Amino acid sequence: MGGGREDRRDFSFIQISDHHLGESERTLRKGFLPAYAFRAVLRDIAETWEDQVDFIVSTGDLVLEGTAEAYDCVRRMLNLRMTAPPPGPQRVSVEGLQDFPMYFTPGNHDHAHRFSQCLFGQRSEGERLHLSFEHEGVHFVCPDWGPEEAAGAPGPDGLTPLTAPDTTPELAAWLDTAIPDDEPTIVLIHYAPVHLADRWTEGFVPRNLDRFWEVVAGRENVLAVFCGHIHQTFETMVSGIPVFGVASTCYQQVRTCTGRMVRALLPLAYRVIRVTGGTVSTEVCEVDLPLGRRHHL
Repeated sequence: MGGGREDRRDFSFIQISDHHLGESERTLRKGFLPAYAFRAVLRDIAETWEDQVDFIVSTGDLVLEGTAEAYDCVRRMLNLRMTAPPPGPQRVSVEGLQDFPMYFTPGNHDHAHRFSQCLFGQRSEGERLHLSFEHEGVHFVCPDWGPEEAAGAPGPDGLTPLTAPDTTPELAAWLDTAIPDDEPTIVLIHYAPVHLADRWTEGFVPRNLDRFWEVVAGRENVLAVFCGHIHQTFETMVSGIPVFGVASTCYQQVRTCTGRMVRALLPLAYRVIRVTGGTVSTEVCEVDLPLGRRHHL
């Protein structure tokens, strides 16, 4: 695991996910303000963790529609200062965070070209934005499955049903190259790479995940996999590798009820991750709905 490097130090960072922000801070999603909730999470991070963590990473679905206007709104909200190519870190100053490092990776609601252009000032070369970075001798790899795919003809409501995308051989090949043989590595992805019974439906999990696990399983230097997408906090183990999901920063978290997906008003959440001596530990922090506050724009 490359443990002989003397320049490596322990560090901590925070994962947030699934913000679904709109083209203005007043944009509603099913009657609620994602921007209001997002600010509440960032405020809690600033008040509790700013001097204890090295950076924040957003694991996708930064916006709801993937428009340039939505990304521009996010950039203004965060007072984002461009300092690095994708995935960053860019510097944000918002809700008490001052010029704080933040990494961004795309989700199924994000548009690769606009995401890259608006947040990093450069257009992505392809439709998938596979990313990686290094921090304190730990590699972070961030494969991009891209948006959901059409699953068939439009239904009675006129909407085309969607399903999670395929784990392509090209994605697996990139991941195999991106993970070093002897350095500690953390995998950051948007989609959940595992199906847990009674937690969400098959359509939320990428197809042909065996290709992903053929690359990742058995690598002792892979410390953990962190994901979002399904708006639920969970942890499990696959082939000896811990997998952690985190709930959304939106009000609406997803749950199953009698076999169907339902939305519930549950606390917002983020995950604090500590990397110590080549091992990973985490804790989930919940943020109560900030009722009674005014949303100042």
